[in-house]
Amino acid sequence: MVNEKPNVPPTARYSLREAAKILGVNAKTISRAIERGAMRCGYRKMNDMPYVEGKEIMRMWQESW
Repeated sequence: MVNEKPNVPPTARYSLREAAKILGVNAKTISRAIERGAMRCGYRKMNDMPYVEGKEIMRMWQESW
């Protein structure tokens, strides 16, 4: 997990890979957090791909510190 506070807009949508890069973790870590209910995600209507909002990224980062 990165030490610096991520600078992400709360309503911006990020792919799981992008969220992982922002937090400095593996994408599988994000997937596992979603599976166990530690992180919420939404699904894009167009292609049903999961996304994470900036506020969830910030929440995960704050909980890790």
